[in-house]
Amino acid sequence: MAGVVLYEPYEVIPRLNDLLLPADRMAEILERAAGERANVNGNDPITTPGTEMWRWATRFLREDPVLSELGWVLCRHGQIDGIRHDALRMKLVVINTDAATGMPSKQPQNCAEKGPAAEKAIAGNARRDQISLFGDESEADDPIAAYDFWYYCVHASEKYVSAEVSRPDVIVARTIRNFSERLIIAKPGDMPGLRKPDPVPEDFAEVEKPALVRKG
Repeated sequence: MAGVVLYEPYEVIPRLNDLLLPADRMAEILERAAGERANVNGNDPITTPGTEMWRWATRFLREDPVLSELGWVLCRHGQIDGIRHDALRMKLVVINTDAATGMPSKQPQNCAEKGPAAEKAIAGNARRDQISLFGDESEADDPIAAYDFWYYCVHASEKYVSAEVSRPDVIVARTIRNFSERLIIAKPGDMPGLRKPDPVPEDFAEVEKPALVRKG
């Protein structure tokens, strides 16, 4: 079931403003995180590219002064790192997604399998979409568990960097299968791809030992 997809700036910018996630701030955070991700090279552990992109994008979301002024705060509820807005009752989490990220005609999928905590959060979105059947969750024992759960989907490759703020509502076999709403921040081609740094050659670090000369 296809959800709402907004990709034209005149559609995306007002909707992001509604969510107190200004488009210019989200784009800048993406660029900064991609810049850090570009420092990864072939000598790093195999999981480093995804970890670095997730790490830096999460940090920059939390440190952004504009987002902080708008009411976003650090959140680790449910052992899922991200940010939340208590007035909006919304949580936003960075996720690495595949090459379909930012493509209006396709739907991104997560690069790594999601665990039980993410599955529970996504199932909560599906329940809220059927609120008339399940009743109001506003008085739940754990209010943050009832927050709307969104992902900041990011993709970084040599070809392009892309991103969207999207709300997942279906997950099957630990893979996200549908988003009820997608707000595309950067389509493929809007931003250049990563430039992989070359590792320092071994011989560059070799320093010739000075010859010892005995004084007569």
